[in-house]
Amino acid sequence: MGIGRKTGSGGGIQRALLTAKPEDVLEGKLAGVATQNTPAAGTLKAEGNATVEVVPVGYTFYSTNFKSRQQGKAPIVRAKVVTPKTSDQVAVAAGSFVKEDVKVPGFTKPPANVIKKGYSLKIYDETIVGSFEGYVVTAADLYNKGNNPGGIAAGTYGTLTLETGQADFVTTEVGSTGRYAVIISAKGKKYNLSGYTKINITLRPAYTGDCEFVFYASDSVVADWNNSSQIATVSQDIVANSEVTVSIPFTFSATKYIAVMIRRNAFSQGSVYRLWLS
Repeated sequence: MGIGRKTGSGGGIQRALLTAKPEDVLEGKLAGVATQNTPAAGTLKAEGNATVEVVPVGYTFYSTNFKSRQQGKAPIVRAKVVTPKTSDQVAVAAGSFVKEDVKVPGFTKPPANVIKKGYSLKIYDETIVGSFEGYVVTAADLYNKGNNPGGIAAGTYGTLTLETGQADFVTTEVGSTGRYAVIISAKGKKYNLSGYTKINITLRPAYTGDCEFVFYASDSVVADWNNSSQIATVSQDIVANSEVTVSIPFTFSATKYIAVMIRRNAFSQGSVYRLWLS
């Protein structure tokens, strides 16, 4: 049957009714198309390269076979916020179809003055170089580099001068015993010793030799050489002009005023940097 301009008694198809073009007909097929009097060869090729793995779930498509409609299998990722953690996370799984925004929240950089000087803290692509040179006072501190939460002061023996970053001490003779001492007394408040097993002192002495460190705890402010309130004592060799930390172990649980006495058989002096419980 031919393709004619009008329908006559001989039959056929009116060309004016045809809307297809060669590019609308599959390659390898013949069909009547607009503008041509005879069947034309199609030029439409099935050349798709999509696979079910890359087409989202719920969507259909044709690839290389126009007679075979396929269903997509790729999971759809909806809007989500990924919170950074210390370990790697998969924000979007491989093969997923991202339909909405996936966000990683920003962060506020810590200021340099809360990071120890000389330490570099890297957070993702940001590096913060610390500038903090101070010392954070804890609840266990009696004294720390010029901070004096315990209200330390000298007792009956010795003198204690509070400077910007240390407390300078000088011993005085205890009666006529030939022994010299300074009592560093926390006069500002009582301390609950429950949970603590040591009192520690960091100092830089101006002398070398054996030295005795005595820990006192009392219901009243410790000011004198009172053996009844003595809790523990240790002896340690000291080297002049060298910073050292001495720990006095104790087993005692009560809320008391406390003090540490530095005592030796010769005049001595030096600086205390920290006094604390642990």
